[in-house]
This record gives sequence, C-alpha cells and structure tokens, in this order.
Amino acid sequence: MESYMGLFSVEEAFVRVGRLRQKGCLRIFNVEEEVHLFVDNGNVIHAAAERNTGESALERALELERATFEWLPGAESPKRDMQVNIQTYTTRNSVEGDEKAGKMGTVTVAIPVPVKQAKPPFGYFFVPEGAPHVKLLLKKETNVVGRDPSCDLHLVSVQVSRQHCVLEVTDRGLLVKDLDSKNGTSVNGIALKEGYVDAGDKLSFGSYVLRVCRE
Repeated sequence: MESYMGLFSVEEAFVRVGRLRQKGCLRIFNVEEEVHLFVDNGNVIHAAAERNTGESALERALELERATFEWLPGAESPKRDMQVNIQTYTTRNSVEGDEKAGKMGTVTVAIPVPVKQAKPPFGYFFVPEGAPHVKLLLKKETNVVGRDPSCDLHLVSVQVSRQHCVLEVTDRGLLVKDLDSKNGTSVNGIALKEGYVDAGDKLSFGSYVLRVCRE
C-alpha cells in the first residue's frame, strides 16, 4: 500500500486514515487545543479532547480552526469505548475527502504506512504529562524543541517558545540547552540553562511537562 504524501486538509487525513486500516492515533491540534483520535482497522475506537470524549470529541476534532495533524502509527488506545467506522461516518456527515475542501485549510504532511513500529533510533523518547499514550521520539543527534512546526520536536503549547531548547544526544547522556526561552527550562523542578537529563526525569517548559524515557 502506498504512502500518502502531499497537501492534505484535516478532513482528507481523516478519510485516508480510515482507508489505511492501521492501528494508531490521529492527533489533530492548533495552538490552543488538541484532540486524539485512536484508530484501529478503519474505526475510531476512542476519541479524547480536553473537555470531552466519545463522538463529541470526534466532532470537535473536525471543527478545530486553523488545525494541523500528526499520525502516530501503532499508538495504543488507553481504552476502547466506541466503534465508529470512518468510511460510514464521513459519508453520513459529508466529511470531504478532497484535499482542497474543508474549513481547516491544507498543510504539508506525510502519513506513512508502517511495516512495523520502529524503536527510537537514539534510545530516548518523551511522554507528555497527562497523555501517557503518546510517545515522542528523538530522530536526530541534535534536536530543536519548540512550538514552531519546523522544530525537530514540535510541542503545541503556549507555554513553549517557538524555539525553546536544544536536546543533544551525547556519549555522556542527553544534554539540554535552553535557548533563552520565555518560560524557561527545568529538570525535576530545578531551572537550568544547560545540563544532562536521564530516564525518569521530568523536563518542563513552563507548565508543559515531558517525562524522559529510554528503551
């Protein structure tokens, strides 16, 4: 099955994820809000927004203005409390599959079709506090972390600066360098400009917290 690449609206991504029939999480977000849609075999099995879950969260995902998305292949759902077939839902609710349609506009994205879920190439990954089902991987030796979509590790939070810090994989460990961010960077509640973190540490950007993990 081919990988889908190009300019997709959020609606187009939703339709294509239904066609993939793979397990994963479609994360739909803007600068203020995000919704997680957990998918398995063409069905939404769990939907979680900030204030609600279920079909209301699913509806909210497709209503977000100026939204973009990320496909997290293989992501496990914390629960299986619904069974909404995407193809049936899109037909019933007239969700457009045309890449030019939709309120959200288009974004440059790629939805890969994974053969199997790869291990983190550098061993380190991060789990956002309050979202234990999400795994953020480091894919390079030197990674810029920030709110700007061009960052290597893109975090959607007003607490995070556009370019907040740098994470560098070294022989000694994972080195963190703050980039004069507005809300600062801290490890386990202690502010730092530059220092090392390890598995189990809590890396904070203002009030946005990531738990450092290692395979």
